Amino acid sequence: MYKHPREKEWYYNDDRRENFFTTNSNLLSWKLLSRSTLKGSMGHDCFEETKFLREYLRQNNLAGEDELAECSDERLTELKQLNGQDWKEASRQLSELKINKNYRINPLEAIFMHAIKQSEIYGRAARTAWRSSYGGMLSVGEYGQGMAIGADYDNLDKEISNVGIVLSL
Repeated sequence: MYKHPREKEWYYNDDRRENFFTTNSNLLSWKLLSRSTLKGSMGHDCFEETKFLREYLRQNNLAGEDELAECSDERLTELKQLNGQDWKEASRQLSELKINKNYRINPLEAIFMHAIKQSEIYGRAARTAWRSSYGGMLSVGEYGQGMAIGADYDNLDKEISNVGIVLSL
């Protein structure tokens, strides 16, 4: 029986594959990225962070009306309530909001920024709209000389002091 040479790696589990790492590697495009987390975006839960991003985009005229309307306070409240009953479904729906899909950095962009020494998120992390195979929203950060990728597991409403938003336009 053939075994993949990287079968024991963290992104290649027995029961699930980390598709964000193994299948999304061809998403090349031109983007404008903030080099650091947006000022004031750190220390919020996933819902408040999304609200912060929405307001930042509104104030700077960077998002369309349909993107802003989809991410209303009422919608975020619904998702926060759903989080108490089914956090994986809340994570899925939150990650699919256009505000998150279109304006948050993705893990590949963060790794590229780190590789070309353009990132200024040392000791911090940026939450992405991508999800792990377990269902949590992924965060990407710089620690030491390398990158770290983690996921929110059943704690979408937990405030994390060193996680914020890196803007991707």
